[in-house]
Amino acid sequence: MKINARTWYHVVTVSCAGIMLSCADQDRLLAPSAPRMNGEPPGQAEPFFKAWDWDGTWRTSPTQSQIPGLDARQYRQYTGFVAGPTVLDFASANPGKLYINGDEPDVSCIAPSDYAVTYHDFVAAMRAADPTARFSPAGFAEDINGHPCSNATAYAQQFYDAYIQLYGSAPPVDEWRFHDFGLNVQNDTTKWKDSVATKAAWSVAHGANMVLGSWGFANWDSDHGCTGCASAILFNLRQMQLFLQRDGRINQAVWCSYDWGVDGCGKYWLDSAGVQTQVGYAYQYYPPAQIPTGVNAVGAGNYGAKIQWTNTSTTWPIAVDFWVKPSGSGVFSFNRRVYTGAGGTDSGFWGFNLGDQVKGRVLYYNGSTAGESSAFSNVILVH
Repeated sequence: MKINARTWYHVVTVSCAGIMLSCADQDRLLAPSAPRMNGEPPGQAEPFFKAWDWDGTWRTSPTQSQIPGLDARQYRQYTGFVAGPTVLDFASANPGKLYINGDEPDVSCIAPSDYAVTYHDFVAAMRAADPTARFSPAGFAEDINGHPCSNATAYAQQFYDAYIQLYGSAPPVDEWRFHDFGLNVQNDTTKWKDSVATKAAWSVAHGANMVLGSWGFANWDSDHGCTGCASAILFNLRQMQLFLQRDGRINQAVWCSYDWGVDGCGKYWLDSAGVQTQVGYAYQYYPPAQIPTGVNAVGAGNYGAKIQWTNTSTTWPIAVDFWVKPSGSGVFSFNRRVYTGAGGTDSGFWGFNLGDQVKGRVLYYNGSTAGESSAFSNVILVH
């Protein structure tokens, strides 16, 4: 969602000290479902985290872009409200894509019943061009203080009810789409998570998972590139990404913009010189949400021990932490960390001292960013 149209609302800036208050927020998981196994939306090859690129440039690094238009490399195609000849020709030539019908009709104060007609006609025209096409209504905005029409799930519900009243059945929806920039909850990640979780719950209750179609930290500080307030913002970003990944009701999350200068996005990936910001780097190296299971310590004789595990993902490299309680000691302490590539299932044998007690735990990592550790293994005695 390109949000230049939103610049009428009052912009609030806060101090770095205010942002630091949010660092006390912990990862309070509101989602009831298990994490994805590979970090991708079900059945699709697109990554879970993407970013809008409003100049229409296709990017695959540092992470894949979503461009506001038609491109055969995208699964999700952003279109206008009307299925014109260009869109219909594209659908005919590229079967099986998902089409996003317009953007924020609520912010434009389009009546929900009028948007129901628009969506119905769009789907009918597109299905004639490609019977395998899939569909998402436009992204609906979060509640915006002072806006006469924006009310998030309330607008979505009115659209849903109007469609049933007009056509006798629920709208054909493969994904719902909502936006959330935390406009009314600056620096409060707990309230932001509550807001997103409410949208995800509404979506599933109305027949399909949700995409967080545009998000960021609008108004969360006055530094777009996030240099002066980096520690707090980056802490919040990691907590939010982990939360989003773990909510199985959410198929994808798309950052507001790669590019500096898009009104209202708050934090960009690239500054005005095209250099990657700290936020952009952190977004690329988001924390793995999966946790290995079945962790088991095995002794080999000759003072050797190794850790084995069962993977819940084949995407991430793996770190193995050995903890040791030496003979005569009463406590375990961290001993060493070893690494394997993605898909590894054991650490290999490592040498310890006679009489050491050894246990271990395993975690996935992404660059310098680590996921949550598994439970500890059993304890073995080195001999």
